[in-house]
Amino acid sequence: MTDPEVRGPAGGVPPRYEKQEKGQEKQEEKGRGSDEKYERNPLGFMIFAIDLFWLGVYLLLRNRHVLAQTHQTWAYLVWGIAGLAAVEIVIRLMVPRWRRAITGPFVWGVIWAGVGFGLWTGNNNDWEIIGPVILIAVALAMVLGRLMPRK
Repeated sequence: MTDPEVRGPAGGVPPRYEKQEKGQEKQEEKGRGSDEKYERNPLGFMIFAIDLFWLGVYLLLRNRHVLAQTHQTWAYLVWGIAGLAAVEIVIRLMVPRWRRAITGPFVWGVIWAGVGFGLWTGNNNDWEIIGPVILIAVALAMVLGRLMPRK
């Protein structure tokens, strides 16, 4: 005779053991999360890592007073990030292995470049022009991204 604690009501696995198995599966999936993201998009992952590196270098130089403590030096940071987005776009267009949609990097590049120009000028009135231009560029990128042929 089988112990009812070990076997479920219909002779299957009891609910508490089923929950434990599902919990273990979820933990295993979480552990693979960053690896799967890297395998799906290695270039995007590397660009993000370089962005973090650039942020660390910038903050180190600023904290060591190598860079002046002005709002204009923040423009260097965001222009660097915009430049990395441009590099990603060029690589995606030129290397067939990493070819995929460039709408996301384009949108982020335009946003970062616009923020950099706003920081460089330091004039809040410039945002009256830069903000709408950024929105127009993002909208055009989204539309063009949908109109481009897909492989």
